[in-house]
Amino acid sequence: MRGVRGRDPAAVFVFWLLLPWVAVAEGAAVEIEAARRRFGSIEARVREAETQLRAVERRIASQQALLESAALAEGRGDASGLAGFWQRVHVGGWLSASYLYSLNDPDDAANCADVLGAPSGSRSECGFAAGGLANTLRGASGRLGLISPDHNSFSFEQAWLELEHAATEEHRGGFRIDWAYGKTAGLAWSEGVANRSEARDDTGFYIFQTYAQYLLPFGFGGEDTLLKAGAFYTHIGVEALQTVWNWNITRSNVWSLMEPSNHLGVQASGAIGESGFDWMFGVVNGFWLDDPDRNDGKTLTAHLGWTGETVAVSANAIWGPEQLGFDGDQSGVAHLLLRWDPTERFATYLSADYGWAETAGDPWGIGVAWAARLALTDRTGIAVRADWAHDGDRYFGLRNERGEPTDAHVWSLTATLDHRLTSHFMLRGELRWDAITKEDGPDGEFFRGKRYRRGLDDDQVLVAVEAIYHFNGFGN
Repeated sequence: MRGVRGRDPAAVFVFWLLLPWVAVAEGAAVEIEAARRRFGSIEARVREAETQLRAVERRIASQQALLESAALAEGRGDASGLAGFWQRVHVGGWLSASYLYSLNDPDDAANCADVLGAPSGSRSECGFAAGGLANTLRGASGRLGLISPDHNSFSFEQAWLELEHAATEEHRGGFRIDWAYGKTAGLAWSEGVANRSEARDDTGFYIFQTYAQYLLPFGFGGEDTLLKAGAFYTHIGVEALQTVWNWNITRSNVWSLMEPSNHLGVQASGAIGESGFDWMFGVVNGFWLDDPDRNDGKTLTAHLGWTGETVAVSANAIWGPEQLGFDGDQSGVAHLLLRWDPTERFATYLSADYGWAETAGDPWGIGVAWAARLALTDRTGIAVRADWAHDGDRYFGLRNERGEPTDAHVWSLTATLDHRLTSHFMLRGELRWDAITKEDGPDGEFFRGKRYRRGLDDDQVLVAVEAIYHFNGFGN
């Protein structure tokens, strides 16, 4: 007691006052140390988890790279394989059948002896020993109605198939093939001679276009140049063998007398920057689809055009030697075209041709055709066409009733009504008037009644109907 009492009472009081707090502080220190150890353990586990996560991310990235590599390789395989090839090929075509009737009502005949200046059964004027109603709409000179020659006859006109691999920046090489089967194919001509083997046979087969094409990475105005090699469509004229390209069922006399359909050779074409101008230049065997060439000379084709928002203008020409075994005395056709499409429902064009030949007499011919089409509704339209052709020094090869060569004026007026029953099926009806005046001798050219020379008229009226099924749909 002495020791306690000997201490300072104030110090003793402070000691006992602070003693609980010292105990608390010692307990807190212990807890802090325990918490620090627990946090260190958690931190270690977090670092381990982060390490594992980075490893998983690396594996995922590696697997993704492998998947992308495999997909890319598969895509390249498709692009270069058969499946990818067919994905890039456009397939199109149509079927058409027609019926023509002349109000002159020409009779059948045993042969083509009545063709002016032709002996009985002549193959040069008729293309074959005719008979029946064959060629009754071609005229006595045998130069008109080349694709629509037969009166009072149902005809399977065309089964047309188109295959094209377009030449693009991604796939610069390509091709195109146009096959035709039916009467049009049988009447399509090479070297000016019909491909039809027999008068009453619509099973002709004709390859209208077949060419390889390549898109060259240079040209005018920074544009590419398309190169074609093979048989390809002509730039001369507006109308074509392809019935769906035409507003009318029949073709104009200007087309029959003056314009080619296709050529065989090489051709380069392209646009001129963004100016609206385009160009073409080609070297071909001849005016017709000549193979082999008829002489050592080559024929040149050219085109220069401009297309605006509603107006298009083009100048086209073909020029070269066309005589068999002689590469002199050039022949040619110059063609001008003006087209105006002011609205989606109305379109019109004016086409003019001038042809010449450096042969005896320097024959020449001129032809003008105007046409327009008005869409009456979304499914129905009406088209009209007027054409006139005139020649000098027997350029057209027409004859008078004595069988002598003669110059002539040839006219026709045509009106065609078209109606789409579906987006793929169209019906067309047509009324057409043809007339002719000949400078040497009587004007008779068109058959009426019996096919005798004294039974020829200077005009005729045709009625035609046509049904077309378009595989891709009209407007595509």
